[in-house]
Amino acid sequence: MVSKQLLSLNLNKTFYMQFMPKTNYAVNLNINYKTNRINNVYHTKVLGLMLDSTLSWKPHTDQLTSKFSMLHNQVSEVHYFLGESKNDLFL
Repeated sequence: MVSKQLLSLNLNKTFYMQFMPKTNYAVNLNINYKTNRINNVYHTKVLGLMLDSTLSWKPHTDQLTSKFSMLHNQVSEVHYFLGESKNDLFL
């Protein structure tokens, strides 16, 4: 069926995620395609959004916090080098 539709799986990028409540444990599944095992992941990035198996926002907010912190540090460095002329940028 896969070859008839000219579709193929990149098994290096193929995985599955079990969605579950925070208090429950995942069921140990062995999912295989032909002779290759498909691995379980607990978080992944989909369309720019970090998803985790409990559908919480923590991985996504942690990633955004890290990015904003780095951006803040870069802006602070530029601010330091501009000195008094920094106000001219926003006029």
